[in-house]
Amino acid sequence: MFNTKFRYLFIIIPVLLIVALGGYALFKRYERQQKYERRASNDVIVGTERNESQGEKKILQSIIYSNPIVIPQYESFIIEVYPQILDEARTQNNEQDEATEYGYTSKNIRKYENTKRPINLLFLDNDFGYQRTLLDKKALILDMKMPHEHFSKPNQEGKEDSLQTKAYQQQVRNFPYLLYKIVFEDTNKDGLINQKDAEGFYISNIDGTNLKGIGKNILVTEFELQYEKKRLFLTYFERSKAGLQKQKKFAFYYIENHQFKPLDGIQKALKDAEKILTQ
Repeated sequence: MFNTKFRYLFIIIPVLLIVALGGYALFKRYERQQKYERRASNDVIVGTERNESQGEKKILQSIIYSNPIVIPQYESFIIEVYPQILDEARTQNNEQDEATEYGYTSKNIRKYENTKRPINLLFLDNDFGYQRTLLDKKALILDMKMPHEHFSKPNQEGKEDSLQTKAYQQQVRNFPYLLYKIVFEDTNKDGLINQKDAEGFYISNIDGTNLKGIGKNILVTEFELQYEKKRLFLTYFERSKAGLQKQKKFAFYYIENHQFKPLDGIQKALKDAEKILTQ
């Protein structure tokens, strides 16, 4: 009887130890991931702290980045760069392996990418060679639209040579531009560049060159590509020191010559219609 109980204990105790160690390892992994995700941020800190006694800048934020993302129908890739807030400031002479320290895995970075916004883009060629960086100063990219997102892909699975598929591919290839909504300035002066600040509407070539703003001091709420005429139809509000104007406005943006043309005729007609109601 005693020997039987002893054998049971000999089996049970190692099992309990394995379960306990496994549970502890899972808990620590969960704790690291939670800490990592808490530090993930859509906020870009304006400036850095300076250690006056040593004359060194204290770095308050770092970066993480995606795997290369293909631009459909183009033989090129982008890498999205994201901000992360550091638990403790560090100097340029005391860099750490942030990804290793905070449990970087392909799983949690993918989750991070799905909820956060990049601060920059790296453009690569078809052999993953670095070409250029989109931005040369702090900013937050709220949205980006690739060429293929403007067109309806035909439901032709397994029929790559169909006329509809070829037409779709040709449309995408004939619109080699990327559209963005980007915040460049801390307009509310809270020390952060984030979604609370005024955004702008921008366009660049497919390789990240020739980045240009579309309109000035406006908030674009909707846009539609008019492919045949190589222009965008925009719905927007003007900004002033007092904030957004109440009157919705419309404009064309001609892509090839970068011309912004307000549709003043529509604005006049809307004002006339409003007068009729107030008579």
